[in-house]
Amino acid sequence: MRHILSGRSFRRFRLTSAVAASWFGTANLGAILGALYIAVGIAAIAGGSIGGLLFDIYQNYGLSIMFSAACALLSAVFIMIAGGRKAALPVLTRSSEAVE
Repeated sequence: MRHILSGRSFRRFRLTSAVAASWFGTANLGAILGALYIAVGIAAIAGGSIGGLLFDIYQNYGLSIMFSAACALLSAVFIMIAGGRKAALPVLTRSSEAVE
């Protein structure tokens, strides 16, 4: 019972900080994570509002689902573009050797 009340039963590991640090370095990591989390919050608010508005106008979830799919596809394109960057930090292998 103690674990449930302390939140230990809902363990999650977020890789956002590690990925941001490897892509952009750690010099301005606080500002980068701040901008990232603000963008996530704005997207969460706007996404639900736009989906609700589309349903109110068309009385159908089809356009909302297509809009969500288009946003996911656009996000995947941006991730592929950003993934082409070289990591700022070295990646360690199992033998603990730095890989450039």
